[in-house]
Amino acid sequence: MVSCWSAFLKSGEDGHKRYVYSRSQWGEGNRPGRNRLWTHLRAAFDRKLPVRLVIATLARREDDHRAVTDASPLPKTFSTDSNLLGRVVEFDDEKFVIEFR
Repeated sequence: MVSCWSAFLKSGEDGHKRYVYSRSQWGEGNRPGRNRLWTHLRAAFDRKLPVRLVIATLARREDDHRAVTDASPLPKTFSTDSNLLGRVVEFDDEKFVIEFR
């Protein structure tokens, strides 16, 4: 499972959802959560493992831009879509892309 910010989850022309996120969006410094995520995404990419989606949505739309740094103190909700199954289709040290079908 991966938690994705709703503001960055986009529908493509083919109807699939794509999530594109970069390491720099987490801000500078040592981020244990980011590092752990990158380790898990690397394994999912290398082994072609499926990824389940958890959608994180900030309670206030005007806070969407803050999701790229530290949204931990902000109110948010979480939801799932059991119909979607994802694959990490791009991955490197700076960004990843997950496609959900």
